[in-house]
Amino acid sequence: MSQDDASRYQLPAEENRRIFAADIVPELLTGPTPQDPPTAVFLLGQPGAGKTRVAQLVAEQLDARGGFADIDSDLYKPYHPQYAELMARDDRLMALYTGPDGRAWMRQAQQFVRGEDPLSGGRKLNALIQEIAMDPEFLAGTMRQYRAVGARTEVFVLAVSQALSEQGILNRYYEQVRDRGQGRLTVPEKAAASYTGIAVSCEVIARQGLADYAAVYRRGESIPRYAASAAELSAEPLALRQVLERERNRPWTPEESQDFRAVQQKLREGLPADFGPQLDRIDELARPLLAPQSSGSPRVSSAAARSRSVTASKRPAQPEQGVGPTGRSMPRHGPEGPEQRRGRAK
Repeated sequence: MSQDDASRYQLPAEENRRIFAADIVPELLTGPTPQDPPTAVFLLGQPGAGKTRVAQLVAEQLDARGGFADIDSDLYKPYHPQYAELMARDDRLMALYTGPDGRAWMRQAQQFVRGEDPLSGGRKLNALIQEIAMDPEFLAGTMRQYRAVGARTEVFVLAVSQALSEQGILNRYYEQVRDRGQGRLTVPEKAAASYTGIAVSCEVIARQGLADYAAVYRRGESIPRYAASAAELSAEPLALRQVLERERNRPWTPEESQDFRAVQQKLREGLPADFGPQLDRIDELARPLLAPQSSGSPRVSSAAARSRSVTASKRPAQPEQGVGPTGRSMPRHGPEGPEQRRGRAK
């Protein structure tokens, strides 16, 4: 199969809607307590960024407020009738084949949680919206739709370098193939557009006053490196983007560098040879960020490489206090300073 015949797998609109009503609504959108006003948390991270820890943090907060609907197109793609067949035949292009229907279901799910879909009965739900933000203006329009129905909007941004996220895509694929016999890869153009789009989105969100709260996190951490209220975002509209870009481009610690090298070695040993050019590109992206490897440093063994996780949870040094979601005290770093939980019901 090729990308050219991907469109033939797109479902008719009537079948897409039938699956949404019969399967997705009862299985993924039923359970949370209706809210007025609801809270919509937008989690921004490019493919491979490693959203698990921050998604868990958001889930805990929203579960305490009546539960939530997890809005993520990856949750909906398996509802495609030919998903299993496509995964078995061409797992590398599965996302391309199921993407149009996955996005259509995500759009309907967002209308449902905003109380706009007739199936919702006008009830609004808290939502965690997983966004890769390829199109900043489209994201801004989506956020305005939530604000138009009275939702509180919060933005959590993952600050992860391009080298680490591209490695994360391949590492996820490697582990899925190892554990299940097949995996999924992100279309490279989609990943590149997301990496650029998230930075632009941060500035658009701040300048257009679309967030009641925003925070920037490193991969695997539960304490933000930067957090700001709507008033602070308005006063410093470039700060959110500046912190994101600074964190993406910061030098890695020796431990982070060792973890990166270990995963690279594991992938070079475990993936087919045609992944070599992608791994070479990742090495080049990482070169300016890596800590020097001392001559006395031991070579990472294959066993050690396999045991490492690119999403290991780490806590930063003691941060300063700042304004948190819904007005609660939350640690922060100012601009000058240095597979996910699906909690749908409460």
